[in-house]
Amino acid sequence: MKINKFILIFLIITLVIQFIDSASPPPTTPTKSTKPKSTIKPTLSPLVDNSGSNSNSNSIDSDSLEPDTPLSKSKNSTTVLCPKEFKETSFVSQSKYFTIVENAPSYSPYRLCGLTKDAVSFSSNDEMVLTLDNDECPEKCHRKDYSCAQVVSSYQLKYGTFTCVMKASDVAGVISSCFVSNSAKVGMLNEIYFRIPGGKSLIQYGFTSTGVPSGYFKQKQTTFDPLDYNNFTIVLTNRSVSWYANGNKLDEYAGRWDNNPAIPRPPLKFFASIYNDEFKDYVVPAKNLPTSMFISELSYTPGLCPKVEINNSGYSWESTSPLWYFHKNCTYDRVEWIYNDTLDENWQDKSLSMRDFAQDQLIKSGQAAIRFDLTEETTVYFYTNKSWSVNKHNYLSFWINAGETLNPQMIIAMTGVYKGNDNTIVGTFNLGDYIRGGLEKNTWYKVILPLNTMKLIYPEVTHFSGFVFKQAYKQYLGQVFVDDIYFSNGTNCIDEDTSVTYYEKGSLENGATKAGSYGSVDFNSTNELFKSGTNVFKTIEWRIARNNKLIVSFENGTLSTSDYDAILLKILYIPKGSNPYLPDETNYNPNGEKRQTPLEPKAMIAVQVASTPYMGIGLSEYVGGEFPTDTWTTLVIPFFDLSCGAGEGINALQLTSDQDGAGSTIFIAKIQAVKYADPPVLDSFAIKTSQANMLLVILSTLLLLFIL
Repeated sequence: MKINKFILIFLIITLVIQFIDSASPPPTTPTKSTKPKSTIKPTLSPLVDNSGSNSNSNSIDSDSLEPDTPLSKSKNSTTVLCPKEFKETSFVSQSKYFTIVENAPSYSPYRLCGLTKDAVSFSSNDEMVLTLDNDECPEKCHRKDYSCAQVVSSYQLKYGTFTCVMKASDVAGVISSCFVSNSAKVGMLNEIYFRIPGGKSLIQYGFTSTGVPSGYFKQKQTTFDPLDYNNFTIVLTNRSVSWYANGNKLDEYAGRWDNNPAIPRPPLKFFASIYNDEFKDYVVPAKNLPTSMFISELSYTPGLCPKVEINNSGYSWESTSPLWYFHKNCTYDRVEWIYNDTLDENWQDKSLSMRDFAQDQLIKSGQAAIRFDLTEETTVYFYTNKSWSVNKHNYLSFWINAGETLNPQMIIAMTGVYKGNDNTIVGTFNLGDYIRGGLEKNTWYKVILPLNTMKLIYPEVTHFSGFVFKQAYKQYLGQVFVDDIYFSNGTNCIDEDTSVTYYEKGSLENGATKAGSYGSVDFNSTNELFKSGTNVFKTIEWRIARNNKLIVSFENGTLSTSDYDAILLKILYIPKGSNPYLPDETNYNPNGEKRQTPLEPKAMIAVQVASTPYMGIGLSEYVGGEFPTDTWTTLVIPFFDLSCGAGEGINALQLTSDQDGAGSTIFIAKIQAVKYADPPVLDSFAIKTSQANMLLVILSTLLLLFIL
């Protein structure tokens, strides 16, 4: 009996030790405070500040939508019909997305030729061929002297990007054209177009509406061979239309559509056609016929869809906008660096073209940045042998500067593991889709590429292995500079308990002052009040101009970048004038050509360290070239985007402009230095259960010992 008791006592001691060990955290795990923390948690909050509102709007993935599927209407949104994206690059005996037009209303430009089905054919190279001829005319040409051709998209489209890759006819008096139109009214021609006149080195583009005098027409000499295959792209939003040739931006027209009836509005259809030049009186010689235009690609990417358009936001909300990065759920994940002065040890430079990973000619932050040429052979390849899941990172981000190069165009291609090969291109991004209005010279732009929405060329691919910067077209364009490359999963969640507020509810706080501000700056403005629930508060008003400078000084000591991670700004931007969509006389060069859209704020934000301003970033350039208007926008800007390293002491925040004269206005409702939130620590249910079971065993053993 004594032996049994001794054994039981030994067993109890052993169980107690095990219980104590199981209840203690591993020595490598830091102990977390049990005090609950207030954090800004991942939520789908709208970019428009709806404090006190119960409204919500949900996003719908475009892959789940059939053409013309309506989104549901909510309090702050309008119903948006969402056509599907398409890209057709192989025309084998027919087209999947386009139909042949055989009859057309008797309006321009088909007064000299008749549209016939036989004028559309398909080549052995899988191209669609549109032909103008005079064979069997006028009998089989609708009583016209020539037969011509037109194809049209099979369903209606909305705002977005329309691309046509074609080889135009080289015969004088013949027009090869791609255009979008809403010609719903009989006898009316309503279109946004590209037209290539045969026999000339010219390109024509613009928009027109029959009977409306305020159309738009431009004609330019081409810098490329108009009779070779060329990419013509129209980008249409609810506030601008842009024309691109081979990725180079030719022009942009900005205007509020309801103020200009000449601009076609959705629903639209996408067309390609060949026809006689209606402005030429001479006959196209029979010896030059038949003549054809060849189409190798027709594609459309929706703009406003699949997101809901927010009323009165003054912003087009296109799917490629970097603003979705700031709008979507926050994340607890930190950024993962690829290049920051040097290439991360897990990455390799496998480039096949000229590059310099340590140049100091143009730097965004730190001591070095990357420089490379844009030529036909450009292949700047970032590779890692540690491939990662396609679901691991939501975004690839970097800063880019065109230097002296005028509006360069690039392709960023993702490589992945496919059939045992880890350097297969599995998806691509066009840089022009993610920077509105193109790149101005010697200006840094932040680029945010959404890996989480990129369509894979091979759907079965599960891992990425790298990415490549490539030239979009064959000619040499010049040099570009890239800096601060990293992966991210979005804007970080904020720990409100450890963040410090410098301006909120109409007042400067925590020792912040307006010392150093001058010009038209008002820290107690009532021109635009900020509403939070049922309360309204004054704001900071800053008129964007060279002679006005907004500074918020931290008089209670410097702000350490080791203690905080980012600056939070709640901003309202109101462009100059009663109608911000219409350009004014300051928006044109002396030759009459439009310089840039008037909507963009010429505003720079920077921090001061030891009273010296660091390199600033443009507000518009930070969000992809298009800043929202007439809506409260919250930006969380990491200190590394403001050129700050770890352990630096910031003594002030400033907003400046190089714009002369009275400009637009920015209002600020909140300024805060924020600390990122740590992931919530949850006690393991399995650990709790095992501890409870262990305690039960000990108690049972004690009871047995007592009985014995």
